[in-house]
Amino acid sequence: MKRLILLATVAAMSAPCAIAQTQSNTANQTQAQGQSQTSQQQMPKDVQGFVKMAVVSNMFEIQSSQLAMKQSDNEDIQQFATRMVADHTKAGNQLKEALQNVDGEVQVPTELDQKHQQMMQKLQGASGNSFDQTYRQMQVQAHEQAVQLFQYYSENGEDGPVKEFASKTLPTLKEHRQMLSEMPNA
Repeated sequence: MKRLILLATVAAMSAPCAIAQTQSNTANQTQAQGQSQTSQQQMPKDVQGFVKMAVVSNMFEIQSSQLAMKQSDNEDIQQFATRMVADHTKAGNQLKEALQNVDGEVQVPTELDQKHQQMMQKLQGASGNSFDQTYRQMQVQAHEQAVQLFQYYSENGEDGPVKEFASKTLPTLKEHRQMLSEMPNA
C-alpha cells in the first residue's frame, strides 16, 4: 500500500515537469519553425533577387579568401582560402553564362553590400590567430546562408538557366560547408 501511494505521489509530482518540458519543447519547435519560415520568406523566388544575393555572397567569399591567402599563416586556412577563390571564381563565371540565357535584363551587383563591407573591415582589422578564427567563423556563416539560398532557389525559384545554375552549384557549397566542419579550430 505504501509503495502504491509513493508511486502515485511521484507520478503526480512528475506530471507538471513533463507538461512543462512538453510545453518547452513545443515552444522551441514553434520558434525554430518561425525562424525557418522567416528565413524562407526572405529567400527570393525571382531571378533578380537570387542574383543579387548570390553575387554579393560570391564576391565576399572571393575577397575574404584572397585576404586570408595573404594574411594567414595557418596551412588549413590557406588551403581552404585557395579552394574558395578557385571554386567561387568558377561559380561566378558560370552564373554569368546562365544570365546570358535569361530573358530580360538582370542587374548584377558590382560591389559588396554594407553588411559584407563591414565584415571585410572587421577581417582586415584582425591578425594572427584572431584573423584565422574570424575568417573561419565568417566562412561558416556565409556557407550556411549560401546553402540555404541555393537550396531554396533550386527548389522554388523561377525555372530557367539560373535555377539550373543554383542546382548544379549547391553540392559544391555543401562540400565547402563540410570542409569547414572538419577543419580544426584555428
